[in-house]
Amino acid sequence: MNKKLLVIILVGVMALAVVNAGILAWYGQAIATIDVEQPISVTGDLEKTFNAMAGETINGGSIVITNIADESKVVMIEEDSPDGIDTNYRYCWTNTLETPNSIWICMETFSLPAGNTIIVPAEGRVRVYMTYNLNDLLESGTYTVTTSVEPALFIPLE
Repeated sequence: MNKKLLVIILVGVMALAVVNAGILAWYGQAIATIDVEQPISVTGDLEKTFNAMAGETINGGSIVITNIADESKVVMIEEDSPDGIDTNYRYCWTNTLETPNSIWICMETFSLPAGNTIIVPAEGRVRVYMTYNLNDLLESGTYTVTTSVEPALFIPLE
């Protein structure tokens, strides 16, 4: 009789353990709502349409790339333009998101090959100015240049 009682108690304890494990697994789950915010935003003239003649230089406007993350981000600037239009870039950056008190540091004008990267400082902004040189343009007309900014998958070697 002691063996039967021992077996019944053992089976009961095993059943209780299985039930407790199921309850713990069910109640041990956590549900959370997470708002994901992109750290990089871009404002400005991403597309420019203009009437032009060969040999002209056109002001392409500017874009502002803002980084709200607490670490620097690398972005890639690409351009889609007709043959004969060369884009020159000039960029300035600041390491603050505060607009009225921003001090901007500017670089000289340079040409970007497609896929060039720019580092946007942590909690800072980069303003990119564009000018279009039409020296190699074959004929006058209406042209559109589109600029895109995307996260870079690599960090450029300096």
